[in-house]
Amino acid sequence: MRKILMLPILLGAAAAVSFAGLLASGGPTAELPAAPTPPQPPQPVELGKVFTYYDVEHVSAELEARGLSLSMPVPITDHTIPQYCAYYDAAAEGGLASPSYCTTSGIIDANGITVGNVNLGGDTSSPVVAVIALDPVPPIGTSRGHADAIFESVITGLVCDCWREQQPGGFESVSAWMAKAESMLDGSADERPLKSTISGLEGTDIILEAAPAPGGYQWTMVILQ
Repeated sequence: MRKILMLPILLGAAAAVSFAGLLASGGPTAELPAAPTPPQPPQPVELGKVFTYYDVEHVSAELEARGLSLSMPVPITDHTIPQYCAYYDAAAEGGLASPSYCTTSGIIDANGITVGNVNLGGDTSSPVVAVIALDPVPPIGTSRGHADAIFESVITGLVCDCWREQQPGGFESVSAWMAKAESMLDGSADERPLKSTISGLEGTDIILEAAPAPGGYQWTMVILQ
């Protein structure tokens, strides 16, 4: 079983960032404290905000503004649902849960090539999870910006257009968050995959997953509400 690097990130008045699992497999973990931040008044969180299946239209509009497109959602109701919409749940058997209903849409680049999928899962009336799974992409300096744009589009379309204002975890952008994850992967001696979580952005948990893949990295983002 492959081990997962964990980067918990908490959003709030005293947001803290810690990084663990930087040492070789089997050894102790290392933690780096976050840079001190000045006290700030508590920010209101819109706990009632939820995304729906219809919000995939907002994601499509955001992608189109970045030169990408999204295919029409295709419903999935059979045994293949876990391949598209499974997500981690500590209370579930085996740690993974899957909804009873799921839709998938292909992300298409300017050349007409599908580069990933946006999947929404829950019951037939409302989703509880969004899984954005991208095909392996080369490291920064070539086309990681493609992955940045996709994740930024999905967060803006499903959660809020508030990242730069709130800067969760001290990251000024989604791209900065991904760059930190990539630098940790580059510095890992045993090529373990990495997971980073931001909790509390507009009442949602956003999980970034990255793993080494042939020629680059496999990027996945999970949004739970």
